[in-house]
Amino acid sequence: MTEEENSPEAEEDTPLIDISMTAPTQPGQGLTVLTASIFVVAEIAGSGLLTLPKAMEDSGLSGIFVLFVSCALSTFTGVILSRDWNILFSRYPEYAQNSRRPYPALGQVTYGRAGRLIVSFCILFTLFGGCVVFLLLTGNVFSRLLVRLGANISICDAVAILGALLIPISWLGTPKDFWPAAVIATLATLISLVIVLVLIAMDITPETVARVRHDVPTLLSFFTAFGTFIYSFGGHSVFLTIQADMQTRADFSKSLIIGFIITFLIYLPVALMGFLVYGNRLNSNVLANISNSPFLHVLQVTILIHILLAFIILLNPISLEIESFLRISPYFNWKRCSLRAMLILCIVFVAETIPNFGSILSLIGGSTITMLSFIFPSVFYLKLKKQDESSGAVPLSIYEKGLHAGVVLLGLFLALLSTYSSLTQLVTENFVKPCFIQRLWP
Repeated sequence: MTEEENSPEAEEDTPLIDISMTAPTQPGQGLTVLTASIFVVAEIAGSGLLTLPKAMEDSGLSGIFVLFVSCALSTFTGVILSRDWNILFSRYPEYAQNSRRPYPALGQVTYGRAGRLIVSFCILFTLFGGCVVFLLLTGNVFSRLLVRLGANISICDAVAILGALLIPISWLGTPKDFWPAAVIATLATLISLVIVLVLIAMDITPETVARVRHDVPTLLSFFTAFGTFIYSFGGHSVFLTIQADMQTRADFSKSLIIGFIITFLIYLPVALMGFLVYGNRLNSNVLANISNSPFLHVLQVTILIHILLAFIILLNPISLEIESFLRISPYFNWKRCSLRAMLILCIVFVAETIPNFGSILSLIGGSTITMLSFIFPSVFYLKLKKQDESSGAVPLSIYEKGLHAGVVLLGLFLALLSTYSSLTQLVTENFVKPCFIQRLWP
């Protein structure tokens, strides 16, 4: 297929760019390297604080290595994805206007309509599933908080209440319209990190240390845990929407590196301490293992703040994708409000049908997040560079081609095994009855 056939206009029923429907970033406006890195941390850090200790137990001490490799590979492919967008931006000046669908645009330019549709599906599945996970997490934390304060509310009811509260917040436009939310979410994560480490340390007694046991990891538990590790660093589906809102898009790789380093430093101590202190007693949500105290209530509030705000950041690309397809104006209007309200209602329905955030998280991490994080960035980069070679550019070295091929093959291998492991556990040992069945037959 020629480059002309892969251009943004080729094989498009709905244009990837419609200048009449986009709100351009004016010179001097948009996100800086610092604010973009805060968005990266706000988007990817948070859920791992609750879920990584269990993933560490399921994978054993090798989980430390898996955590580091997951972070390093995600950083590498994130930078490559940013380079892909910069190449696309340099080829097609019309992308000076903010694309509301940057990742599918890469699929279009490299592999035509099929590439665009595959990327769009993976993004929508990932983000929608991620929103379900975040809503279930907030419902879990909110329910536990209220129960410990004396109220009696189930996770299913908490999910419905929080979904209703999130609808008005979802009406905000693009990342540059709600950057304070990212700042607050990041601060809430850092506060949560300090509190959770203190609370876990307070649970260290001679009696608890003597009770700690660790199960021997199985292949099934290891690859299920891998899905959790990948999910904890898998923000690639959102990265390009952040980059598109930057003052200098070429600097986004700096924001990615800063964001991933901060996230790794947040995750490592919590995962390791939870593993060492609670062992095989770990729950999918580590808060269930921490002893009750006033500080735990504060922790639950800060976790709630982060996840609710991260939910909005995660929901935004789904909304933009659907609004672009339906040609809804990017400016505030009733169609946007109605669409996003219906989208949240759909998320609430799925969360009530499959009320098990740990299994959903592992499934998404092992399937579409692996595709978006490990496979597509390198595949698109190799294709874009091959297209450049036809124009007389210097070809990639054998070493660089081998590096990207290795990342793609590793991603495919891990995606298959992790998806299989997650599905197996979802329908067997981790099965949870839907909320509407629980209400009829508790």
